[in-house]
Amino acid sequence: MDLAPPVADHSLPESPATEPSTDSTSEALRWTPSVMAPAHTPVRPAAASPRVSAPRAISSNSSHVAAPVTTRFGRQVKTSKILNIPLVVTEQNPKGLGKTVQELDIAHAYRVYPKTRFSMLVPELVAELGGLCGNNLECVVLFGIEAHVCVEQTAAELCARGIQVHIAADASTSRSQEDRLLAFQRLKQIGCFITTSETVIFKLLGDKEHPKFADIRPLIKTTSPNTGLTNISKM
Repeated sequence: MDLAPPVADHSLPESPATEPSTDSTSEALRWTPSVMAPAHTPVRPAAASPRVSAPRAISSNSSHVAAPVTTRFGRQVKTSKILNIPLVVTEQNPKGLGKTVQELDIAHAYRVYPKTRFSMLVPELVAELGGLCGNNLECVVLFGIEAHVCVEQTAAELCARGIQVHIAADASTSRSQEDRLLAFQRLKQIGCFITTSETVIFKLLGDKEHPKFADIRPLIKTTSPNTGLTNISKM
């Protein structure tokens, strides 16, 4: 599917030329141009793989983590489609771990990159990174698994390239909550903004009169599932 550039309605005031504040949700953000970038999306274990214990695909405690976080993944994926924001997807070792779960419709993604490298920034994506958003990529919304591996390493490389990174924390998880929360702490230390899926959506809309508000409303009207971030305020 061909990718159209983001609509102008996504624009918000640019951040002042200062160090990011510790209150990431209140910081003025540079949302245009931006990319939704799962790093990487949850994968369905491959039926024939001998390594399908799959802790790196989804949380091993899937009964109370995997389903809520997958729901948050879905919100971000659907938002990118509705607001016409480029969606870049990577899949970690799809031959061994399987493809993206069917619950997530990524048909509109700019591209799906298979990888073995933990960071999303594989050579194929790096070669095309500059062409995203009309050669003016400034901001990335990053989410996926695992927070302390793929998400963290991707964010560090993006920050080194001068790209503003926002982590949708409720849509980023790890096998252990300790690894997850410590990853968010490290990500703050390198200048990332730690936020939530719903905050991302409202900041992208900016106004109730946004032409796509009615299409987005069902995504934010349902009760948000608990994703285990009750301790994040203590970071």
